[in-house]
Amino acid sequence: MNNNLRKTAFAVCLIACMGDIAITSIIGFFYPGYSHLRNTLSQLGASISPVATVMSIWWVVVGSLFVLFGYLIGKIYPVGMYSRFASWLMIAYGIGEGICSGLFPVDYSSNDFDLASELHIVLSGVGVLALLIMPFVFQRIFSKQLYPRFFTLSYVVFFTGLLFMILFSVAKMYDVNDNFFAQYKGLWQRLISINFYFYFLVLALIILRQRDNIEVTI
Repeated sequence: MNNNLRKTAFAVCLIACMGDIAITSIIGFFYPGYSHLRNTLSQLGASISPVATVMSIWWVVVGSLFVLFGYLIGKIYPVGMYSRFASWLMIAYGIGEGICSGLFPVDYSSNDFDLASELHIVLSGVGVLALLIMPFVFQRIFSKQLYPRFFTLSYVVFFTGLLFMILFSVAKMYDVNDNFFAQYKGLWQRLISINFYFYFLVLALIILRQRDNIEVTI
């Protein structure tokens, strides 16, 4: 039974991570004038976007996949505070950055944000916070003694992700044409996703290759 859960968790994570990179890239090509390097993902799902409906549906789908991945982590490691915390963090990420982004798109048609835009920003922020906390929680589940490379990777992913988040924040704060960081806000945002998606895939592979007699710290 646990073996099937591990295989399912790996498949769900693989579809979510690789699918999100592929689908958002493809959708962007159907938005005239849209640049993957210069424009944010939120603009794909904005009310004025010609691909808003498709993007919103995909966000709900990929968010649901991450929620399922979080649920499966909780089922595979049913005992212990850290495993439960990791499960809920993954679920919070799926809801905040995925499902809620699809349900509450940003309105770029006016200078004043409406309620949906505000919810999008706040709940997305919750998802990002969950993202940043996750590597340290998984370090407590997969110990340095048993998984030294994954333990180190958790630090690398956190600091790399934090750097890209700072660059993305600076780009949005100083959104002017002559600002280098602002010109490539789409790039910084995509690097955040690629950074953590790589981490999730490594995590899913570890879960897949584990056996029930392998010790984890829970």
